[in-house]
Amino acid sequence: MATEKAKPNYFRQDIPNMMLLVVLYSFQGLPQGLFLSSIPVLFKQYLTYKEMGVVMLCTMPYSFKVFWAPVVEMYYFEKLGKRKSWVVPTQLIGCCILFYLSYTIVEMLLEKQVYKLTSFLILNTFVITC
Repeated sequence: MATEKAKPNYFRQDIPNMMLLVVLYSFQGLPQGLFLSSIPVLFKQYLTYKEMGVVMLCTMPYSFKVFWAPVVEMYYFEKLGKRKSWVVPTQLIGCCILFYLSYTIVEMLLEKQVYKLTSFLILNTFVITC
């Protein structure tokens, strides 16, 4: 009877990568979850329930992530690498959107510019989910 060669335990080698993945997904989802759960509380004094429902459309990009994720992974700049080609630009765009909103969100709420606010939030969510 031939002895079997000991197979390397790939699962143990992947544990650090899996833990990193869990941490990164938590960092991605936690701020978004906190934001989305706080919308009704923060915007209650400015918006009606109908308008809050429109603002909550900003969660749509999460539903369609399955469609653009393969495209994002397919195209990249070799000089930057496969991940940095989309991580760096999307994070910069997301930061710019949030910076702009930090100065204009109260005006948008007071002037009932719900569709403009929702557009920026959808764009930001799209960028974050890439």
